Amino acid sequence: MKNYVFHLANGVEKILWLDVSDGSPKTRDIVAKNGGLVTFAGTKKPSYYTYRLMTSKLSGFSSVKTIQDGQYKFEFKNRGPVYVMWSDKNKPVDMSSYLTSRDILVTYPIVSEGKEEAEKKILETNTVSLNECPLFVEQR
Repeated sequence: MKNYVFHLANGVEKILWLDVSDGSPKTRDIVAKNGGLVTFAGTKKPSYYTYRLMTSKLSGFSSVKTIQDGQYKFEFKNRGPVYVMWSDKNKPVDMSSYLTSRDILVTYPIVSEGKEEAEKKILETNTVSLNECPLFVEQR
């Protein structure tokens, strides 16, 4: 997801996933062998659900602004902005300069096998804790 967000923020208009499914178990190339959204047998992987979440959250954006490394604001014509954020260092981020309400919706991507729905939390604060896993932040 970081790769997609970074490239969208830098003007790339279309990004394609390498391959929908993993390659054959006999494939020697590690990316081709494991880089799909579904396994060679057809089982949906966490990347499938996270890709679906990302496209649903960011589809139809009209512009994207880089706030700083790992912090991006996607703007839409017909709804409020969606922030995609992460940090290589665990750190809190004060969202009060970006959001007008203390109620914010934080959506966490799917990273575990067996989960199909993203975890969502409504926080009554303007501070969001970031780590290396990207998350979506929206005004509630």
